[in-house]
Formats: sequence, C-alpha cells, structure tokens
Amino acid sequence: MKAIQFATYGGPEVLRLVDVEEPHAGPGEVRIAVRAAGVNGFDGKVRAGYLAEQMPLTLPAGTGLDAAGVVDEVGEDVVDVEVGAAVFGSGRSTYAEFAVLTSWAAKPEGMSFEEAAGYPVPVETAIRILDQVGVTAGQTLLVSGAAGGVGSAVVQIARARGITVVGTASARNQDYLRSIGAVPTTYGDGLVDRVRGVAQDGVDAALDIAGSGVISELIELTGEPSKVVSIADFSAPSRARRSRRSPRTCRCVRSGGAAVRRRRAAHPGRPHVPPPPRR
Repeated sequence: MKAIQFATYGGPEVLRLVDVEEPHAGPGEVRIAVRAAGVNGFDGKVRAGYLAEQMPLTLPAGTGLDAAGVVDEVGEDVVDVEVGAAVFGSGRSTYAEFAVLTSWAAKPEGMSFEEAAGYPVPVETAIRILDQVGVTAGQTLLVSGAAGGVGSAVVQIARARGITVVGTASARNQDYLRSIGAVPTTYGDGLVDRVRGVAQDGVDAALDIAGSGVISELIELTGEPSKVVSIADFSAPSRARRSRRSPRTCRCVRSGGAAVRRRRAAHPGRPHVPPPPRR
C-alpha cells in the first residue's frame, strides 16, 4: 500500500510517499481503509525530532495519529463495530491507504470523513486540559491561541459547560471567535490590560494553546501558576518558578498523548472543529 513516511528527522521536506506492507488489526483494534487523515501539530513535532528522547522511533517511520474511514478488518475482542462501518478515531501511521485504530467512534451521518478526521486529538486534548485546569461553570477561562483546532474545541466545550471564555487570536480571526462563543481579543503587547478590560470579574484559569511566550502574563491574570496549563510551551514550568506569586508551578501537557474515548468522541453535542484558520 501507499503511505507517507520519513527516514530522517526534519521539516515537511523529509516526508516521502512510499510502498509499505499493509498493517493488520491486533486484539482490541480495527483497521480502516482511510478516507481522510487528521493533521495535527503534534505530528510535526514528532517528525521534526523534538520528542526524540521521549518517543524514540525506528526510522523510517510512519506519521499521523487521526483518521476516518471504513472498517475492513476487526481484531480479536472487538464487539462494538463491524466490517463496513464508517468510523473515526486515533491510531498509528494514519497517513496511509490503510491504518490501524486503537480507539474509535461511529461517524455520524451527515458528517464528512474530512471533518471527522479532524476531531480525535483536538477534542480529546481540549477535554483533558479543561479537566486538568479545573475550571467550572460560572467561571472565566482565558484561552491563548483560541482559533486553531484545539482552541476551537476548547472554546465550544467550555461554553457548553457554562464557562465564560476569553480567547486570543489575530485581528482577522476576531469574528470567528465570536461565532463560536468566545469573547475575543488580540495577541501582543498589552495583553494583560486588554483581557482585564473584557473580563472585569477576573480570570479563573488559563490555557496556553499557541506557545507564544505569554506564560508570565497568564500567571499574572490568574494570580496562581497552578491555574495555568500549556500544551505548547515546554518552558512553562520554569517560567512559573520564576514567578513571585506562588511556589506552585503551572503545567505543560502533551497534546495527542491519550486516545480519544469512544463514547466521548461519539457524544451527540459535538463541537465544530474546522480546518484551523490563519492566526
């Protein structure tokens, strides 16, 4: 079959379309004929070698975590799906004609394969970091980098939970943020004052999606490093330790680090996660 692989770490130019043997579903897995693959920022970090120490690979290696397609092989102990079912989910080496998924959900009718493939990592990451930061109904959440895939999911899930969301994005994406329920503001100098201007009751927690070097500002706005979670700034814990506000640190967690949960992914109140607009 045809698949995308890389034999050395690097930028997109190291990706190659190659012929490889077809994978097969093991116990608790399914194989799909891929109709669309999700493209995540995490894929690029792995390919570039940023996570080589934490996730050593045997090269050449495939790429991609998310996909949508039609089940054509069911592994042992799988009882909730049959060959021919349209599904989406997470697995391994999904930039290929066939891919093995380790977690999945039925693709709702009316949802395209392309849209479905964009859900697993962004939505799972959004749910996980919202739970980790501990923000609840009636509180205010600041999302730095709210217009991308994970940010879009965070905003809509938080709003569904009764949380007020202030989101940052470029000037061209302010209307987009309004359309998904966020109170928008822009990046850059003066962020703290702009956020305080639109969140006059204060900010209870903050999520850093963009990794744009604003950890200090997020700590200043929340008043507590432990109320800040980043998925993009690996220097966040050290930045928090330099803060005079608290000895406790903020957290940096990895997007794409856990599989999408089947029932959670299939929840009927799904957010809309379009291809990320320009930031």
